[in-house]
Parts: sequence; structure tokens; C-alpha cells
Amino acid sequence: MNGQGQRKQKGKYYTPQAVVDLCWEVLRAKIAPATLRSFQVVDPAAGDGVFLQEACARGWITGQLATGVELYPGEASRAGVLFRVVKGNGLIDRPEEDFVAGRFDLAVGNPPYGGEGLRDLCRSWEKPAARAMLRQLFYRYDLCRFYLGLDLPEQQEFNSWLRGAAGQRALAKLGRCPIELFFLERFICLCREGGWCAVVLPEGLLANERMRSLREWVEERAALLAVVALDRKTFQREGTAARTALVFLRRKPCPVEEDNEKIYFAAPAYEEQAMAATEYLARVGRELGGGEKPVTGRWVERTQVAGNRWDPGFWHPRFRQVLCVLDKAPRLGDFITLLTYGPILPGRRPEPDEGGIPVIGQSSFTEAGLDLSKAIRVAAGSAFDPPRSRVRRGDLLFPRSGEGSLLRFKAGVYDSDQPANVSCFVDLVRLSGIEPYYVWLVLKTRFLREQILRLQNGVGTPNLNFREIRELRIPWQDAAEQAAWRGEYFRRVAPLHLARLQALDPLERSRLGELADAAFRRLVQELEETLNTRYFPRDKSNG
Repeated sequence: MNGQGQRKQKGKYYTPQAVVDLCWEVLRAKIAPATLRSFQVVDPAAGDGVFLQEACARGWITGQLATGVELYPGEASRAGVLFRVVKGNGLIDRPEEDFVAGRFDLAVGNPPYGGEGLRDLCRSWEKPAARAMLRQLFYRYDLCRFYLGLDLPEQQEFNSWLRGAAGQRALAKLGRCPIELFFLERFICLCREGGWCAVVLPEGLLANERMRSLREWVEERAALLAVVALDRKTFQREGTAARTALVFLRRKPCPVEEDNEKIYFAAPAYEEQAMAATEYLARVGRELGGGEKPVTGRWVERTQVAGNRWDPGFWHPRFRQVLCVLDKAPRLGDFITLLTYGPILPGRRPEPDEGGIPVIGQSSFTEAGLDLSKAIRVAAGSAFDPPRSRVRRGDLLFPRSGEGSLLRFKAGVYDSDQPANVSCFVDLVRLSGIEPYYVWLVLKTRFLREQILRLQNGVGTPNLNFREIRELRIPWQDAAEQAAWRGEYFRRVAPLHLARLQALDPLERSRLGELADAAFRRLVQELEETLNTRYFPRDKSNG
């Protein structure tokens, strides 16, 4: 485990000092120093031991009461150990080492996520030691019952069941399960009632709709206190730009003080994105500790958060104004008659066919319209040209993922009768009762941009799912106004865009492209100003 590549394979990423400092600053503000020094503290995925090492060195916790569990304890020894190290898998009880569920007052750390850990364990199921670990995972974790949906046999039948078809299917499910889900459950269960948790988690667990049942499971067992999103550069030196957050919890039943009736959320994006990561984390620490009025973060009523997303960007105060004025605006889903994407064929690549039909991918989108000149062509009727995702004139096309597509708000309307299809990364949105060109233009305004920024989720690649696309609120204009904006596009932008597509000289093509894109941006700006006037009228009495 000496190389970055090996650690990445196991899903292990060392924690930067600024994150450790924030974690302990918050815990020390919430827990009386004398009480904290008497706590039994554990890090079940200690790694290099930075969380416990720092707190022991500064006298915040007592080394004899601190336990770090690590499958590769040589990592922790690099820093000079000031706490007790237990060699083993942090997901598994070790009674002989006093490492068991319900024993600790505080669980803190940055567990692995993704990686090969569970897959390696499942592949070695025939070994007695692996079977013993699998038995604990299958029978002691709620995840195996409600998330994986497993119907387990009586424990005495486990070994024979594991060898059968049902057991092998269960191993396949377990091997695909993100290991961070188990660690989240483990952090909570290691604590006694009223115990505290501070854990770094990938944001997908906090935001994705398919993780809602897991969050509801946590809400039944622990009180969410705060979620602090970490900048994507936080673990960059470790070789990952995954979105992560530091999550503070307290196991129920626990006293919920008056200030904990609200939950604190902080995100480094938007207003703070020019701020250094260390400064952002320091400000969050002061706000959570009660030393400053919240500016970087926001306190949200617990009743609002229950059953909802936990990612801080979703609760960022920047979005409140637009959400408020669009509260009664129609949803995009009210007008959708078809929402789909291109075929997903794992392990297969399309075979180019010069005489075939184009497949519209993310690279086919320019600011001012679609450009299919470089689109791959496939045989009509082939697996990469299914009828369900064939494009029609007037279809809105929307790349739903990626920093360079979704977060640049790329979109376009298909303006041809020639047959075409879309790739698996492009959503086809067929509309009725609303002008697709108007929706395309609105997607570029703050009214949709801010909704997309709020709803986008994903650990590595940001994306929107179908439900989130349907939930987008559309600032309303009547049919005549919508038609007028469509007319302006065809009068001012489309001729330049068409000229770009027809130009043979690369320099001329580039020049025309710049003109078309600039004309499109001016049109969007005019629409945004019109909508601002309607939704945010200025008070003439005070200027």
C-alpha cells in the first residue's frame, strides 16, 4: 500500500490537515474539553492516523482512550503513533481488542469509498477467514437487508447457502455495493447512545435519489448536525477530484439542544469559490462554533431536511431567490411527452458507417446550435440506433452530465427531418404545449442555471436524473411571447450558425462561429433581462 495507485485501488485517500483541523474545531466547540478528554474515541479506517494523531498531540483527546483500526497498520506508524492501533478490518468486531459496536463516545475519520475492498473479500469467499467476515457483514448490517434486498437463511445454514446460486448472487450484489455505505452504518453503530460521529463521505451518498432510503435509515438512528462540503481540490494531491463532505452526526437517543433544531450546511462553491480552501474551512469552523454569524453556511430547519437531500449545494442560500419567485411556475415535466437517452451497451463500441445516421453526442453542441459534422455515424436500425431514441424536428436535446456539458448548460433543438439518434450521455426531451426554442434559451438564463446547479449531483461527474429534469421550473411567458423569442433566434442567430456549418475554410468557420455564439449570448441576455423585470421588479420609490 505504498503507492498512490495502490491506495486509489482500495479507495483510500489521505486527509489534508485543513479538514482535520475543521473537524476537531467543531467537535471541541460542541463538546466540553474535559468531557472530550474522557471520551473513548475510534477511527475505524485510520489510514495514516491523522485524525487521532493530531488530537492526541494537542491534548484534545487521551491517547490511552483512542483506538485506530487499520488493515495495513504500517500506514499509521508513519506518523509516530500516539494512540492504540488495532490491525484488522474496521467493519468487523474484534472483541479481544475491545473493538465492538456501542463501545465508543466518538467515531471520527475518513473511510475508503469505491475501491476494490468488498470485491476482493467476495472473490475470496472460499477462505475460512473471508467467510467469517462475510457472515458479520451479511447478518450484522442492516444494509444487507434493506439496501441489497437479501433474503438470508438461518445462520447455521450460511456456509451451504453461500456455495449455492442464491449465495453467489448475494456475493455479486455485495461486491458491487459502495463500501462507504457500510462504513457510514459502522460509524453510527460503533457509538453508544448520545455518541458523536464526524465522517468524510462522498456527496453522491448525500444527494443521489437512490440513496434516499439510506439517509432515512440514518435519520431514524442519528441526528444530523452539520454537513460541510469540501472543495473538489481537497483530495487532488491524492489523485481524485471526487466531491466529498464532512458530516457531523449524533446517535439517538440524544439531547437535541435548541440550536441543533436546525442543521448547518456549507458549500465552497459560488460566492466562496475564489476563497482559499483553508480560509473557507476556517470560516466554517468559526460559524459552527458560534463565533460568527453564518455567511459561508446556512442553518436549515430540521423538518425541511427530513427525507430530503443532504448535499450542501442543494441548500445554498444563493438559490433561494429564484426558487421563491418560481414557486408557482410550471414544471418542465408538465410539458414532457418523451424523456429518454441513447442506448447503453457496455463493452461495445459503435461501428462507424459513413452512409449511416449521425449519433448526437456531447461534442455535437455549440453555443448557438447543433453541429453534426464530427458526429459518428452508425448503421440505421443497428443496436446504436434504437427507435425509442430517434430524434424528431423540434426535440430539445440536453447533455445531462459532465463539467463541460451540464455545468456549461449546453442544450440545443434539433432542426432537421433527417434521421438521427442520441448517445447515452444526451437526453432527448420531447415537448408539447411549450416552445422548445424558448426552453432552450431559458436554460441559459439564471432562472434555470441556478436550478441545475442546485440539483446536479454525483461524486465524480455531475449529472441530473430524469426526476430532477422534470422538476425544473420554467419562468412562464404566453405562447405569443415564446414564439417571438423563437423568431428572434431564427432572425439573428440561425443564419450565422448555418453559415458556420457550410463554411469550408477553417478560419472563416471559426469567425462565423464566434459571431453566432455572440449573437446567441446577446439573445439570452435580453431574455434574462425581460424575465428579471417580470420576476424582480425594481422599487421605483427607492431606486
